[in-house]
Amino acid sequence: MPTAPTPAPLPTINLTVGNSAALKPFPAQPVDATGAPLTFADPIPHYMPHGSICTLSGAAGVGKTAFLAGQIVAPLLKGEPIIGQATNTPPAIGILVCDRPWRDHEQWFSAAGVNNLTHLSLRDIEGYNWNVFKINHQIPEIFAQLIDLMQLPKGSLLIVDPLPLFIAGRLNDYKDVAIGLGQLDQVLQKRQLTMLGVFHTSKQKGNKNDRYIRPQDRILGSSALIGYSETAFFMMSPDEAEHAYHQFGAIPHHMPALVVDYRRDDQGLFVPVAELD
Repeated sequence: MPTAPTPAPLPTINLTVGNSAALKPFPAQPVDATGAPLTFADPIPHYMPHGSICTLSGAAGVGKTAFLAGQIVAPLLKGEPIIGQATNTPPAIGILVCDRPWRDHEQWFSAAGVNNLTHLSLRDIEGYNWNVFKINHQIPEIFAQLIDLMQLPKGSLLIVDPLPLFIAGRLNDYKDVAIGLGQLDQVLQKRQLTMLGVFHTSKQKGNKNDRYIRPQDRILGSSALIGYSETAFFMMSPDEAEHAYHQFGAIPHHMPALVVDYRRDDQGLFVPVAELD
């Protein structure tokens, strides 16, 4: 009877992270060049903590930019409440635009009384090499370079519209999205920035029984977009919400979810229905 061959030894698995010796957690409290503690207030306490990644989702054309201008950026710069919460004006607010020239966004911000906002639009950069976004491992570095061009001071709020361009991999892949957001978070933490990333929602089918019920489930891409963010803000048109008004909602991790009704005024800006009433 032939002898059974001796099985080959299993390969040794190296569980050590490649640069683990250099890895260290971000400091619980950042310090300046002299070692003195740096403290930054939360832009919207409980809903937008400093250093967090938050999301704003809505269908194309629902009015996300108009809402950002009149109901997020303008109140933050004035220190006015947002969705009933007191706010803290960040050192600066910058917006990184990818899908349209700045002139398209500027009209809404001007209408809301926000002028000279720090901004950068990829569409306005002549000869910009869009092919760089095909090289996934370079995307976090590209993201960092673009942010650094804006020269935002620490503690600032960065709005990215839309954010998925900077997530390497496939948006419908949970792991790709989780890794992508983790990479962006590292870029933000090193610069002590808070980020609000804008996403689009999927088109809703006419049959009510063939739709996602929850607004947060309608975002194009993996559920990791919500799971790895601090607060999921969303917007719905009256048609989507089957309601008389536009609705803006917030789904934070440490507060009850809320929904607020809004109307659009003669300029197309949003006004809370409760204020009108």
